[in-house]
Amino acid sequence: MFYRLLTIFLLLGTAARAQQVDPAMGITSEQGGTRVRVWAPNAKSVSLVGDFNNWHGMGSEKLAPEGNSGIWSTFLKRSIPRGSYRFLINDSLQRRDPYARATTPDGQASLFYSPRDFDWKDDKAPTYPLNELVIYEMHVGAFNDPDPRDGKLGTFADAIKRLDYLQELGINVVELLPIHEFAGNHSWGYNPSDPFSVEQAYGGPEAFKAFVRECHKRGIAVHLDIVHNHYDQVKASLLQFDGTGQPNSGGIYFYDQPGLDKTPWGPRPRFDEKMVRRYIRDNAMMWLEEYRVDGFRWDSTVNIRAYNDGRNPIPAGAKMLEDINTEIKKRHTNVFSIAEDSLGIGNFHASWDYGFHNTVMPELKKADDQRNLATIGRALKAQSSMPRVIYVDNHDEAGKLNGQTRFASDIDPANPGSIKARQMSGIGALLTLTAPGIPLLFMGNEFLESGPFHEDRILDWGKRQRFAGLVALNRDLIRLRRNLDGVGNALTGSGIDIQLMDETKKVMVYWRWHERSANERMVIAINFTAQPQTDIPILFPSAGPWITKINTDWTRYGGDTREDEGPVALRSGTHRTTISLPPYSAQVFVRKVGPGPPRPALDERSTPEAAPAAPPPVVENVHFASVRLLGEDGTGKPFSASLRQVGPVHWEGFINFTHVNDGALRLVADRDGKVFWGQAYDNLDRLPYKTTMDRKGSDVQIATRLNGTYRARFNAQTREFFFEAPPAGTTVPTESASESSAPLGPFRTWTDMRGKTIQAKLIAATSETVTLESPAGKRVEIKLEILSAEDQDFARKEASRLAP
Repeated sequence: MFYRLLTIFLLLGTAARAQQVDPAMGITSEQGGTRVRVWAPNAKSVSLVGDFNNWHGMGSEKLAPEGNSGIWSTFLKRSIPRGSYRFLINDSLQRRDPYARATTPDGQASLFYSPRDFDWKDDKAPTYPLNELVIYEMHVGAFNDPDPRDGKLGTFADAIKRLDYLQELGINVVELLPIHEFAGNHSWGYNPSDPFSVEQAYGGPEAFKAFVRECHKRGIAVHLDIVHNHYDQVKASLLQFDGTGQPNSGGIYFYDQPGLDKTPWGPRPRFDEKMVRRYIRDNAMMWLEEYRVDGFRWDSTVNIRAYNDGRNPIPAGAKMLEDINTEIKKRHTNVFSIAEDSLGIGNFHASWDYGFHNTVMPELKKADDQRNLATIGRALKAQSSMPRVIYVDNHDEAGKLNGQTRFASDIDPANPGSIKARQMSGIGALLTLTAPGIPLLFMGNEFLESGPFHEDRILDWGKRQRFAGLVALNRDLIRLRRNLDGVGNALTGSGIDIQLMDETKKVMVYWRWHERSANERMVIAINFTAQPQTDIPILFPSAGPWITKINTDWTRYGGDTREDEGPVALRSGTHRTTISLPPYSAQVFVRKVGPGPPRPALDERSTPEAAPAAPPPVVENVHFASVRLLGEDGTGKPFSASLRQVGPVHWEGFINFTHVNDGALRLVADRDGKVFWGQAYDNLDRLPYKTTMDRKGSDVQIATRLNGTYRARFNAQTREFFFEAPPAGTTVPTESASESSAPLGPFRTWTDMRGKTIQAKLIAATSETVTLESPAGKRVEIKLEILSAEDQDFARKEASRLAP
C-alpha cells in the first residue's frame, strides 16, 4: 500500500511540474518540427501565412486554441521555414509576430529566425563587481559610420571596428541605446515597434550577436537600454492585435482607461494582464539567454510603477519589475538590472541619479564668480540606499530632441573646441570618475565632440587625434577609477570627505576611500576658475610618500605643465603642504606604492619604532582631550556645552536653549581652541539636523527656533554632526558621567595601526609617547600616534595617574 501511495505522489508531482512548464511563445524549434504559438484571446481564427505557403494558411498552418488560455498554437512537422511571415487573424487582420526575432527591412512582416544557428565560438562574458563598472553610452547608428553621406546609419559591424579603441580607453561596459526594431531606419530607439526584434538598419540579430561576442573578447560587457513603459503607436503591430481596442490605445496589450492608457511617448502596456507581464519578462530573458547581454538600463520605470506624472501607483507594474529583477538575480548572478529613475525604489541593482547631473552641470556652466562649490559638494557627497549611476552628460542631456547640446557646447557655445571647453571637459570627466557612484560617459565627449546629439550626427573621429590629450586624460582617469595601475581602490568605494571648499578662490579639495581599505586614500584638488591659484593648503591623510598621479594641466593632456610624479614635499613633522593649481585644472594625489621589506611583528624584539621606515597609514589625528559646543544666541549671549566621548572618535552632549531664534555655533576641540569645526554647506534650519562640518569653517547659523533640551553628536573622523531633540525617555547624563576612566590593569594587549600586538603594562605617558613594560621586565618607549585609537584613548586617560 505504501509503495502504491508513493507512486501516486510521484506521478502527481511529475504532472504538477509538467503543468508549470509553459512552452515558449512565437516560433520555436522542437524535436520533429516547429512549434507556433500566439496570444489572441478575442480571435475567431488564426493562421500562419508567409513566403513558405504563398501567404495562404492551410492544414497545420491553421492554429487551434489552447483551452481558455487565449493562446493559439500548432505544430509544423518541418524545420523552421525561411523568409517572411505574419499571423492572419479572423481572415482579415495581418499581424507581425510579437515574439519575432527580426522583421523585414520594410517593417511589414516578421522574419523566420533560428536562435540556435549562431556560432558563439569560445565566448565568455567578462564579469565585474557593480562598483567597478565604467559605462560608455553608445548609439550604434551614430557611433561609427564610415560613409555619413549615404543616408544610412552605422551598423554593429561598423561599431566593432572601434572596439579596440574602447578597450584601450579602459571602458568595461558599453550601454547601447535601444536596438529593438523601430519605425523607419533613423531613431534614438525609444519608439519600440517590435521589442523582440533587432533593428535591421543596424544589421539584425546575427550582427548583434557578433557585436556582443567581440565586446566580450575585449573584456567589455554589454548592457541594453530596454523600453517597456510604452510602445510605438504608429508602427506597433501590437495595437488592436486581435481586433479589439482603439486605434491608438487599448486592445489586449494596452490599457484603455483615460490617463492610464498614455505616456508622453506612446500607449502604456497593460501591466495588469499576466500575458503582458510574461511578454516583458520573456523579452528580458531573451536578451540575457539568446544574446548573452550582461545587463539592462530600464527606460522610465516611473511610467511602469505609476501614471499621472508618478502620482498614481500601478501596483502590477511595480510587482512585475520586482519579479523580473528577482528572477535575474537568481538565474543570472553576474547580470545587472539598472533603472533610469528608481533611485532607492524597488530591487534594482542600481539606478541613474538625475540629481548629480542636475546639480553639477548648472554650476559648471556658470560664470566663475557665480559658481557655488557647496552645491557641487552636495552632489559629490549625496548618498542613497541604492548604488547610483552618475554622469555630467548623456543622450537626453545632450539630445537635439530635448533642445540640449553636449558638454563642450554647454561650456563654450561660441567655441566648443576652445581651451576652456577642453579644460572644463577634463574637470567634468574627473568629477564623474572620482565621485562615489558608477560613472557613465557619453560617447564622443572624451574627444570633445560638440553640438547636439542626434542619430544623424555621426561622431567626428578626426577629433580623436585633434584632442588626443583629452582622450589620454579620460583614459588615465578610467585606469585610476578601475585601479588598473594598482595605486588603490579608493574610487570604487563611497568614502568621501571634503577637506577644503574655498568659495572665494573657487578651489575644492576632497579625500576618497573605500570602506574596506580606508587607509588607501586619494586626494583630489580642483581649481574651478580661469585664474591660477597659489598657496592652496592641502592636508594629506598620512605622511605618505605622496605623488601627483594626475595633473589635468600636464602637457600630455594638452596643458602647459611639464609632467612630474616626484614625491610631494610635506612640511616637516606634518601632513600638510601648499600647491598651485593652473586655470580650470585638477590634481589627484596617491600614496606611492612599491616593493619593500616585510614589516616585522610588534613584539618585544621589534617595537613600533624599530619598524621599517615606511610610515604607517595614519589618518590625521582625530583624538582630542575634549570637544565642546560653543556659540551665542541672537542677543549675543554665549552658551557652551561639553560633549563626552562615547567611542574612539564619537562625542555626544546635551544643551538647553530658552527661546533661541537665531545665533551661531561651532565645535571646538581641546582647551586651546586651535582645532574647531564649522559650516560646510548649510545652516541649522531644521530638526533633526544632519550635516558634515568643515575644518575651521565659518560658524553654523541657527535659523530655526530652539527651546528645550537638545542632543549634539559628532564623529571626529567623518565630521558628521547631528543636532536633534533627544528621543522620549532619554536620560540626560550629568557632567560627572564623562569623568570616569577604565581601571588600570597590570598587563593588556597593545595594538599599532598595522594590527601588530604586544602584551605590556603602561608605565608612563606623555602627550607624544608611552612607556610600556613587557612581562619579562623590558621597557620600550613608543610614539603615541602609531598606536590604535583605543590604545591612544587609554593612554591619555591614564596619563594623569602616572608619573611622566
